[in-house]
Amino acid sequence: MSPLDKLFADNKSSPRRYEIKASTAADETEVFLYDAIGGYWGVDAGQFVKDLKAIKSSTIHLRVNCPGGEVNAARAIATAIAQHPSKIVAHVDGVAASAASFLILAAKEIEATAGAFVMVHSPMMLTVGNAADHEAAIALLEKYADAMVSDYMRRTGKDEATVRGWMAAETWFTAEEAVEAGLVDRVVEAIAVKSQWNLSAYKNAPVALRAAELGAVAVEVSPITEVQGSAPDDNQPKECNMHNPNPVDPTGQNPTLNAEAIKAEAQKVERARVSEISRIGAAASLPAATIQAAIADGQSVEAFKDAVIEAMYKNSTKVETRVGAPSAEITRDEVETRRQLMTGAILNRVDGNVYKVESANDFKFMSLPRMAEESLIRAGVNTRGKSPNEIAVLALHSTSDFPIILENSLRKVLLDAYGTAEPTYRKWAKKSQATDFKTMRRIRKGEMPVFLEVPEGGEISMGTMGEERESYAIATYGRGISFTRQMLINDDLGAFNDMAGAFGLQAARLENKTVYAILTANAAMADGVTLFHSDHANSGTGAIGNTGLDSMFVAMATQKGIDGVTVLNIVPKYLIVPPAKRMTAVTAMRETGPSVKISEQNWFAGMLEVVSDAELTDTAKWYGAAATGDVEYSHLAGAEGPQFIRQENNGGVLGVTMYAFLDFGAKAVGWKGLYYSTGS
Repeated sequence: MSPLDKLFADNKSSPRRYEIKASTAADETEVFLYDAIGGYWGVDAGQFVKDLKAIKSSTIHLRVNCPGGEVNAARAIATAIAQHPSKIVAHVDGVAASAASFLILAAKEIEATAGAFVMVHSPMMLTVGNAADHEAAIALLEKYADAMVSDYMRRTGKDEATVRGWMAAETWFTAEEAVEAGLVDRVVEAIAVKSQWNLSAYKNAPVALRAAELGAVAVEVSPITEVQGSAPDDNQPKECNMHNPNPVDPTGQNPTLNAEAIKAEAQKVERARVSEISRIGAAASLPAATIQAAIADGQSVEAFKDAVIEAMYKNSTKVETRVGAPSAEITRDEVETRRQLMTGAILNRVDGNVYKVESANDFKFMSLPRMAEESLIRAGVNTRGKSPNEIAVLALHSTSDFPIILENSLRKVLLDAYGTAEPTYRKWAKKSQATDFKTMRRIRKGEMPVFLEVPEGGEISMGTMGEERESYAIATYGRGISFTRQMLINDDLGAFNDMAGAFGLQAARLENKTVYAILTANAAMADGVTLFHSDHANSGTGAIGNTGLDSMFVAMATQKGIDGVTVLNIVPKYLIVPPAKRMTAVTAMRETGPSVKISEQNWFAGMLEVVSDAELTDTAKWYGAAATGDVEYSHLAGAEGPQFIRQENNGGVLGVTMYAFLDFGAKAVGWKGLYYSTGS
């Protein structure tokens, strides 16, 4: 039985307490973690994190009496503690062993009761499998150890050699020693809580915490049963049960039975059970966690055999993949979930204010090189003994999914930068969609024929509807960038963010430039006349003011329909100006008040939305637009905004090439709701 399994088994019946209650002090809450860590046999990390987030008190007292538990669960809880807005004070009331010793480090302050203990040691796990499985387990344990060393060094200020020495030796600190080592801030004089944990699974546990040595494991031997017709034989085996710690031979012929010998026999039976369950589980390719659960729950060999059949059936519906934890399974959903978690962790490091991440995300504090290595291990690649360069090359040019994670992260940054750019053309131009790259024809039907009087007994005459046609097609624009091994080795998230963000902004700028070029180019329409022309009755002169704006309002209102007869009464909605004219336009839209002469008041105050854009470089000219959608823009259906294509091993680049591209087009499809002024 592994030490961890023994710890689980020895404490199945130990009293537990996980409770949250208001403190006697105002605006304070107490959280009692008098339990192990991890949903397998202790406090579930997800529930703890959820409960902690719900606490709004300004101060939280985390009271700890914990024998340890699962590393990942403790890491998730520690992250939640570190990120909580309240002041969290950790109190070691009894013992903070193993995973609990680095969990408490996340608190703002740490104090230990006189008589309490803090224990640090190297992480451990049970491995079932072949040599490759054990190598993968070693690599995973080393990663856990590295993270723990960093935690202890950061809190204590000690050097790496000192911290690793503590861990290798399984060091138990008294409250006073923990203060001296820097693990605890202060000792408080109070009666320490009795640990009530059996910590004999740890090799160096203080005698006071080794419950097995204090008689917590008790045995009893029942009276010898004699065989009828014969005298009792001292050499006959004795029947026994596990109750009375001081069995005696009622015949008086044998001395008191040795409790230690009986305990040794019980341990021998237990070892046989554990060995057989481990053998059956490994043969059935069951995950290590399943085998550990059966052992810790005291399941018999026969019961375990029965459960194996069902487990093997369930396994047949999953995709088994070797990962860092030996004999583990990863389903397709788990692979996608891990990719999402890694992507989220990368984005959080890019900008933690924009990209939030759940505290339970195991990858939150991982560097890019470590994440790349983790992806390789999950893909079954042995990274032990490989240099950072080798790991970078393998991660970018192998079967690992690290390039996919990079692509997902870059895409998110790019699209977010694109989305927040807010190019001004979107305010007044009309959005459409292209299903392909073929020429799109926009046909605008004219007005219904004018009603004519029908004389008595006469017939209703027939009429026709005119139409206007314009056409355009979307085009593809793109550039490529590379995420190189140097960027990966250097953990260069700054360049990562800059590249993707710049591409997103460039895409938005390209769209903006394309649409505004329609106004400034003043190209010919399908009728052979330029967009702004006297024949279209949509151009004029005059500065931004009452006279110039009045000309625009009149021009739009008096536009005729396609039939040349119907008055459209179009009302302008947008005043589109270069930056140099922005304040002039804003001023023209303000109320001037009754004290100003009527001739000097702003007649059109509040009637137009001012849109200013630097793509308009002529500082005199200005434009107007109604909400009629006379300028239309389109993206390819299903690909709105910039897109990404990833290509590995491209042109000998030691990295991953990302091609960003944009499918976009725009065209003036009408002119009656547009207006242009020379500005003078």
